[in-house]
Amino acid sequence: MKNNKLEQMYEKIKELKESDIELFVRGGKLNYKTSSDALNDNDMIFLKNNKDDIIDFLSCSDYNFNLKKVILKRDDDNDCFDLTDVQQAYMLGREEVFQYGGVSCHLYMEIEYDSVLDLDKTRKTWDTLFKRHEMLRMYIGKNNKQTIAKYIPYDFIVQEYEVDENNVDNIREQYYQKKYDLKSAPLFDIGVINMKCKSILFLSFDLMIADWRSIWRLIFEFEQIYFHNNTLKEINMKFKDHVRSCHMMKKSFKYFSDKEYWINKIPNLQDAPQLPVKLNNNTEKSGFTHYSFSLDNKVWHKIVAIAKSRGVTSTTVLLAVYSLILRKWSNNKDFTLNLTMLNREYSEYDIDKVVGDFTGITLLDCKDDYGLTFFNYAKELQETLIENLEHSAFSGIEVIRAISSGTNTNNIIMPYVFTSGIGFSKDLNYNYVGKMNDKIRSQTPQVFIDCQCMDDKDCLRVFFDVRNGIFDNRIVDDIKDSFLRYLHLLSEDETWDRGAFVSLPEWHINIINSINEVNEKLELKRIDRAIYDSCLQNTDKIALVDDNNTLTYSELLSYANKIKKFVWNNKTKMKVQYWNMHGKVCFSNCSSCWSVNEWFVICSN
Repeated sequence: MKNNKLEQMYEKIKELKESDIELFVRGGKLNYKTSSDALNDNDMIFLKNNKDDIIDFLSCSDYNFNLKKVILKRDDDNDCFDLTDVQQAYMLGREEVFQYGGVSCHLYMEIEYDSVLDLDKTRKTWDTLFKRHEMLRMYIGKNNKQTIAKYIPYDFIVQEYEVDENNVDNIREQYYQKKYDLKSAPLFDIGVINMKCKSILFLSFDLMIADWRSIWRLIFEFEQIYFHNNTLKEINMKFKDHVRSCHMMKKSFKYFSDKEYWINKIPNLQDAPQLPVKLNNNTEKSGFTHYSFSLDNKVWHKIVAIAKSRGVTSTTVLLAVYSLILRKWSNNKDFTLNLTMLNREYSEYDIDKVVGDFTGITLLDCKDDYGLTFFNYAKELQETLIENLEHSAFSGIEVIRAISSGTNTNNIIMPYVFTSGIGFSKDLNYNYVGKMNDKIRSQTPQVFIDCQCMDDKDCLRVFFDVRNGIFDNRIVDDIKDSFLRYLHLLSEDETWDRGAFVSLPEWHINIINSINEVNEKLELKRIDRAIYDSCLQNTDKIALVDDNNTLTYSELLSYANKIKKFVWNNKTKMKVQYWNMHGKVCFSNCSSCWSVNEWFVICSN
């Protein structure tokens, strides 16, 4: 069905629901329930004539219904399928024509092993994974469709380097921001850096083919085969099944309902945070710089326990801290953040074992925390997030497109991103043999700061990947340090019931204290006396400016004296609204240079 017919069907079903007639599908048949006799003859004719379409329209709201239907009808000979909304955005973001574009969405990470990896065995293991996961062979083919290549030799994938620790950075630099040709597979590299007593397995991925969770799945499977000699069970679904199921969702009642939710919300959505940024858009090499810190599990587990006791998720805590810290440096206190969601619906199929880019995006409207405790702020933020996620069938990418179309511009970006990987390692219920080091790097087009959080058996890790040339480096250091300080405070329960306040960095406080430091005793005087003295000392300097006038200090004093004389000579005749309080005349108007003159007169009497 075409979109206009789907929209008409949505409006009709919504109209029936408002009339207390709810349609639903049970056992493949259309049913309705109502507490009244509201269903008239015209409604019955509509239901009868459109029964099959209505059944599909309602059923497609269920992801698992779509997935089952797709898998049953899967054509394994057809290895071409559409891009997801996020993949389309990644591909467009590679182009220089878009503001703050020109970079691929890329991840580099390293896993360290305490023994030296055997290259031949490593290559054979990755060859098994290469055959197992179609998306490792994906490239962009005709009509910008995802296409699966049949086979690529494994020795082309796994590179070996033998160096000492002093020369490892030279290898890293080759891959940190590598830009792959999307028209040719593979869109990733695996490398082994062998040193005397250990090995580093590095992974360089274009995130068009695999998200964060998928890459950890690959590391898990690599270790299962390499270290434990386990045989992996066959996967009963493919990434293209997921993509086609999501496209079916766009023809469902839920999709149109979620679309209506976001379209109605757009007028109240605020801009992204307005941090102090450099005005030059030509950022140096369009690259990214990585910042990070870790928090000991002893402190992190305290925070998790307090959050759980108060009904707040660990992810919400980190998101709340991130938003509070951005607000400290932002001109606008109400703003919108960009959240990446690693969308894997619960399914009877092996969706958790599939490699692919399941990333979804949702926008989060963050209101000013003024007057709220941290706990109340986090709770409100969580409620907003849950409500937005309940309407995620209409994606964040589509919301941004809708905002852009409403403003007739293609430059709407939400460049402050939050990504949570909390609990991923626990989901796999596996203790990794290798250990991730701090050499992880990522980059995303049209992003200024991407804050990523993950926890493992050792600690909480927080990463900030920041686009070069956007900020003064000290601002990013302040954001990182403030984040860590606030987390330490949140390990104490009483902090949650205090105001959601982010303190200034120490170097800011030192500057303020030095400015306010006065070595001589100041004379105390009334404010009108100070202004009067200033008028005498700066007679020809400009004192006041508004849209229509400019007054020097001498003119200010002259007019003030005239107003004073006029007021006291014409108290009962004046048309200007005033009231008398303790013998002082007070004016209610305050909009120009003349208002300040009036105020000066008030002070001087």
